[in-house]
Amino acid sequence: MGKYDKFGDFLSRTKLDVVHLRFEEIESIIGAKLPPSKVYPAWWSNSPWNNVLTKVWLAAGFKSGRVDVANKTVDFIRQRQQTRGATSSDQSRKPPRSALFGVLKGTSVVAPGVDLTAPVDDDWAHVYDDDYVPPSARYVVADQALSVSDKIRELDAMGISRAKVAKLLGKRYQHVRNVLDADQRKTG
Repeated sequence: MGKYDKFGDFLSRTKLDVVHLRFEEIESIIGAKLPPSKVYPAWWSNSPWNNVLTKVWLAAGFKSGRVDVANKTVDFIRQRQQTRGATSSDQSRKPPRSALFGVLKGTSVVAPGVDLTAPVDDDWAHVYDDDYVPPSARYVVADQALSVSDKIRELDAMGISRAKVAKLLGKRYQHVRNVLDADQRKTG
């Protein structure tokens, strides 16, 4: 006999459709203290994977209802079994599932090294990446015909920040700043 089986027996024997209990009453029924997590409403949820006591009240045909952790009370509501052929309004609204539903479960394989979260297209990279640089900037960086100063001017004209230009070219920020400030002084 498990620790919470007495509580399942209590719920099974009751004739009430709604059972309002204080936490202390539940502890009295099971003959032990409830765990410290009882103060969280989520502990009283109806997920069968939540805790052992949840499985007990679900097996007894009840679901937890209103939980008041401040006043240390919980309501258990009897779940009526439907007779064969009867449908609830929820079930009648759901479309029937195809016979193929779930057939491909577990058949998808992702190759090693594939990052499913990486942008597929470089144009979308700037949405997710603070270090985004347009693909055309890489051509400017690789162009052997341009001097370093010309590359700095071209990248600046593309709207790339000075810090990113310095990083792309492997130069100090001060170098990039000096080239661009000198150009402003000549034109200004």
